[in-house]
Amino acid sequence: MIGERKLKEKLMIISLGLLPLIMVLGNSMLIPLLPSIQKSLHLSGVQTSLILSAFSIPAALCIPAVGVLSDRYGRKKLIIYSLVMMIIGSVIAASSASFSSGSFAVLMVGRVIQGIGAAGTTTLAMALTGDIFTGEKRAKVLGILEVYNGVGKVVAPIIGASAALVVWYAAFFVYPLAAGAALVGIVMYVREGKTGSDSVSVQEYLKRAIGIVYDKRKSLFPLFFVGGLGLFLLFGILYYLSFLIEETYHIDGFFKGTAFYFLLVR
Repeated sequence: MIGERKLKEKLMIISLGLLPLIMVLGNSMLIPLLPSIQKSLHLSGVQTSLILSAFSIPAALCIPAVGVLSDRYGRKKLIIYSLVMMIIGSVIAASSASFSSGSFAVLMVGRVIQGIGAAGTTTLAMALTGDIFTGEKRAKVLGILEVYNGVGKVVAPIIGASAALVVWYAAFFVYPLAAGAALVGIVMYVREGKTGSDSVSVQEYLKRAIGIVYDKRKSLFPLFFVGGLGLFLLFGILYYLSFLIEETYHIDGFFKGTAFYFLLVR
């Protein structure tokens, strides 16, 4: 009985850990594939860069709303909806390769849906962990989630490049596999956290949020600026390197993903 309970707990932690991994895969897995996507869909440089932004911006905008909805309707339920949206968005994005015209628009729709779904992954995984576990166990599980997050950043380029050895859009089928595995684990092994008792109306939430931002503005705005600038520079450099490695050094496929692995590790 004790052994069965421990096994279920391990499977629950693995399922929660897959959520930040999926979030990281969202952009990092596609970076080595950007030149191939650009050539296949005949995109401009601006359009190619939007492949990353179409995921990140909706995710960032939807995270606050997901937090409010999870307080009211339950974190587990929102995570399930988010994973389903990730799967749907991934299938739509992959299908863009089959369109002779309008392929970019289809890809953008898929990426936006992916981004909205991604908003309910890492954040809700941490919140649900806080609901389920207490004390040292909570700190340990949160640390495990961060490990998944860190590992995802390193292995994502290799996963994407390896999947694209067949065709570039094969990488988009990695998302449904990862999200499907997480979905099964969440449904079967993760219990719901506290809901309803701390929920507030949207108006009250916005009032509190604006008040906190105003009170902490001297520290928050510099942090937001530095964090946003850091991510902008990071993905800008990775975007540039993706084309540099392929066009200048003629490194493609799995070895290109491996090159990104060593760049990120170092």
